[in-house]
Amino acid sequence: MKKSIKIMLSMMLVCLSIFTFVACSNNSEKTYTCDAGLSITLNNGFIEKEIVGQTYYLQSTNIIFTATKELFTELDESGAFTDAKNKTLKNYANLIISLNRLSSQIKEDNDLVYFSYTKSVSGQSYYYFAVMQKGTDAFWLCQFACLSKNKDKYTPKFIDYAKTITVS
Repeated sequence: MKKSIKIMLSMMLVCLSIFTFVACSNNSEKTYTCDAGLSITLNNGFIEKEIVGQTYYLQSTNIIFTATKELFTELDESGAFTDAKNKTLKNYANLIISLNRLSSQIKEDNDLVYFSYTKSVSGQSYYYFAVMQKGTDAFWLCQFACLSKNKDKYTPKFIDYAKTITVS
């Protein structure tokens, strides 16, 4: 009887060790980079995909990350801005909100300038967390998205992820 209890406890310990290893390895971080000049650190498990209209696109089971690079010269030529290179992140965020007719408020948290909004896509409601970045030759619109019902769960992660974004 004692021997079977020891074997059972040993098996439970092995199972617990395996579970802990798998859980920890799924939460490990990885820095993802794109050739256009952006890097971001996220949990391991994101897959890079090519999406028309996006400079960079990453997808996991429950979250997507997109980044769109808009060159200052292209913004100037489009008439959206004049002298784009001298505009602020807040100016750029206002432009994005205005052009997309979003009802969002810009927030600033240390070095982050961001806003959030919800949209329905194919009958499903999604929550978007948009962060602006400014590089040497362009603005970047970086967005995280999840199902709206998961907004409270992922917003703190989106903020942490956003703080790791670097652009050139």
